[in-house]
Amino acid sequence: MDLIIALAFGVRAESPGKSNEAIGEKLEEYTKGNDVPVIASEEVVLTLSNEFENEIEVIPGNLPWKDTGGYKGTYHVAVEMRRVAERNEWGKSATLVCHPDHVWRASRIFEKQGFKVSVLREHLKDIPYDWKSYWKQPWTKSKCLWWSKEFIYSIPLDKIRGYY
Repeated sequence: MDLIIALAFGVRAESPGKSNEAIGEKLEEYTKGNDVPVIASEEVVLTLSNEFENEIEVIPGNLPWKDTGGYKGTYHVAVEMRRVAERNEWGKSATLVCHPDHVWRASRIFEKQGFKVSVLREHLKDIPYDWKSYWKQPWTKSKCLWWSKEFIYSIPLDKIRGYY
């Protein structure tokens, strides 16, 4: 493994939210004693403790309280993360830390960007949905909303666009 990739999952209007807090906790657990660089979405980075020691590159997020240049989906974040990995010469073997229901599509998108992705599924299984997630990302509020969006919109559209 050359690096760890941590992806956000929704955000609240005033804070990163429960899902990102849980992803941040998983990231901290996984990196303890593991000196590997990290590329992470800003929503996750905002949840990290002051004790986090790994080298980290932050991808600006979808924060309602800050102008970040518009919404970035998984594909656009993956493209930015690939550029960061190449610029830093970190290699392309990556462990993905994200919401467990995001793993399927995110893995395929990152593989299309040239990453060799591994996932510790058992480690991610208790990351929750956040019912108070921001209104512009309603699909991160519940499993039903997430999978509805995935099957009706994301998966078909991503395939058409060639994202994976």
